[in-house]
Formats: sequence, C-alpha cells, structure tokens
Amino acid sequence: MGWGDAPLTDTEWIPFRNEHAETVPAYGAMVFNGGYVTAGGIVCIKATRTRSPEYYGTNFCYPLLINGPSDVASGAYGRCTIASNRPTLALCTTRGSDSAGNRFGPIPDTWTLGIGLPGFRQVSWSTAGGDADEIGDSTHVVVMRDPDAFSYIPAVATTNWDDRSATFWALQADLCAYDGSTRSPQINVSVELPYYASGGHPNIVSGAELFVALIQSDGAVSGGWVCVSPYMDAAIGTVRATIKTTAPTGWAIMDGTANGAGNGGSGTDMRGYFPVGYKSGDSDFGSWLGTGGDRTHVHDSGTGTTFGTTGTDYTEDSHLPPYRSLNFIERLDNSE
Repeated sequence: MGWGDAPLTDTEWIPFRNEHAETVPAYGAMVFNGGYVTAGGIVCIKATRTRSPEYYGTNFCYPLLINGPSDVASGAYGRCTIASNRPTLALCTTRGSDSAGNRFGPIPDTWTLGIGLPGFRQVSWSTAGGDADEIGDSTHVVVMRDPDAFSYIPAVATTNWDDRSATFWALQADLCAYDGSTRSPQINVSVELPYYASGGHPNIVSGAELFVALIQSDGAVSGGWVCVSPYMDAAIGTVRATIKTTAPTGWAIMDGTANGAGNGGSGTDMRGYFPVGYKSGDSDFGSWLGTGGDRTHVHDSGTGTTFGTTGTDYTEDSHLPPYRSLNFIERLDNSE
C-alpha cells in the first residue's frame, strides 16, 4: 500500500471545483475561493491557486487546502483536505533540514509550500525507499494543519515606519521563509505597530528584521499582521550622551549635518558645547537652542595698570572647567 492510499484514505476529504485557469497538480496547495457549487447532488467548495495573505486579510489562516493524489484540470472536480486531523502529502519547493516540526506555508501564486511560512507543520519527509517510491523525489513533504502556525513569523521591513493615527503606526514588510539560518523574503504585507502612550516612538527602518503575527481585531488594532517584536524607542528629539563614535539606527551624532532637518533631526551642532538648561526670559539662557559663553576673558586695562601690564589688553589663561569630550546623539524622526 503506497502513499497515494494509506495516509490519504483516512483524511477528511472535501469535494472542490478548480476555479483556476491552470491544472492543480497532485498534492498542490490551494485556497478557498469563496462560495460553492453542486455536482451530482454533492456540495463542492470553490478552490484556486494561493495568493498573498494580504489579499485574504485575517482569514488567510482558514482557507488553506491541499489537493489529493490526482491532478485536477481547470473547471474539473477533485478532493482536497485541510489536514487538520490527519497528515497529507504536499508539494514543496525545497527539503530544507531533514527533520520534523518545520513550518510550511503556501508561496503566493504557486501550487507549492515553502519552508518557514505559516499554515502547516512538517510530520516527515517523503524520502526514497519503501512506500515513498511512488512519489520518487524530494519535492513533497508530509504535513498537518498547524493551529499555532500564525503565532509569529520572521519578516523584513521594506519601508520605514509610518505615523498613521493616534491608535497605531504601520509599515510594509516581507514575510520570510526561514530555515533556521537564512531569511528569504516571500510575501509583502502591511504590518501594524500598536500604539503605546509611553512618550516614545517606533524605530523601524527599511531592512530591519522583526517578528509579526496574524491576529483578529481586538479593538487596539484593526486586525491583520501585527509586529510582536520590540519596536519602541525614545521620543523623537531625545538627546543622549554616548562614548560611542557612531550612533545606533534611528539616532545621529549631533554634528549639525547627520542630524540635519533632511534626516529627521533638529540640525543642532553640539560639538564643542556644554548643554545648559533653557530658562524663559533669561538674558543668557532664554534663547531656545541658543549658544553663548567664551573660553577666555579679555580685559581692557585702559590707561591704568591691571595684572602688572600698563596701557594694553590682558588675556587670561583658559578658564574651562575640567572636561572630557564625547558625543551627543539625537533621536531622529525616521518615519515615512
């Protein structure tokens, strides 16, 4: 008895009609297309080739299907499974590591599953030998539906964060297939960043790695893909001292250029300056981001004698207090 019989005979089969223009290959990944038809008194769901989860929104986790052991032509009828209680074979792009437990999910606009994507969990591989000879290659994986597959997914930001509203921020990111060492961008989605009234701001720029999860609306967000890895940082405009010679992502050395207005900063140059508290109305410290003070004093002696010198100016030695030079950095506005 081969793979085409035993592991599939006990699977809960669902009649379907192929709504796509292409033939569904045996064990191909599909998605529920909405609606149903009847054929010979049997209710059949409509199924088609997979698409991006962005297209299906929060329902992406529900309508994933795997075709049975036979090709199904366009407009023809077949049987499929959601593999919730029994394992099934499925087409895949690569074996990855030869171990159970890997996550597999549909690659958009294909009939195959990709490793590291959400939807199913690997039970074992279809390898050469025994009943698996009926498959005869390593492009199939034995999977079952994974109810926890959408807990978190690695992703890479494709935009900087965007200030959308008073309740959430957002950005675009690519969901990644992840084999344990390499992230391979696969599916571009919108990701929400739930708003925190903490006085801080998000600090995610294009290329940043993060983790996201697919959730239903809970009042705090509208539902969909949500960032679950840390993304909050100090409020825009925060100034800190550092002994580092470079600034971290989202910050800039306050040299007046790196933190310029075009980079989301104030343009304030702190090189060679001590900070002092602003005081409204004060003749010295009442100008916001103003500068002042001198390193030395020059005394005009006039015609008298001052410090032993007659009729000439006298310049004192430096009266700087003991100091140590370091960098000031500014938190930039790196939103879109």
